[in-house]
Order: sequence, then C-alpha cells, then structure tokens
Amino acid sequence: MARYPSKVEVANINNARLQAINEPVHQYTAYDSPGVNSKGYTLSQAEATECLDRNTLWVKELHLKKGAMVMCVTVCFSYL
Repeated sequence: MARYPSKVEVANINNARLQAINEPVHQYTAYDSPGVNSKGYTLSQAEATECLDRNTLWVKELHLKKGAMVMCVTVCFSYL
C-alpha cells in the first residue's frame, strides 16, 4: 500500500525549496464569494467560506517566488 506525504511534510518541503530561491515572495490570498450551492440554496459570504473550508484542501494564503515549481491538482469525476 502506498504512503502519501502528510500536509505537514509537504509544507516543510515546499518552504525549504522556496527559501532556496533568491527572489522576493509574492502572497496570494483566496477569498470566497456569496452565491448559490449545488442544491440551489443561496449562501452568504460567511456560509460560502465555511462550506469551502470544510470541503476543500487548498490553503487560504499561498506564498510563491518567481522560479518556484507549481503543481495543480484537481479531482476529475468520470460518469460512465
């Protein structure tokens, strides 16, 4: 059975690699907007934030430097 790295291990590796790059840090902050969920219910900004925080893995603040490697991971569903 494969063992995947924990969030802490990934964060430690990413931070060490970012520190090795001699460039200024750029901060990107995620924010949530009010809207409608998949069942048609209206969500306030606070409700949208709570829902997304509960159901997603990404961080609220991302720090990057020019030259950093970035990998985008997404979940794809296939309906047969």
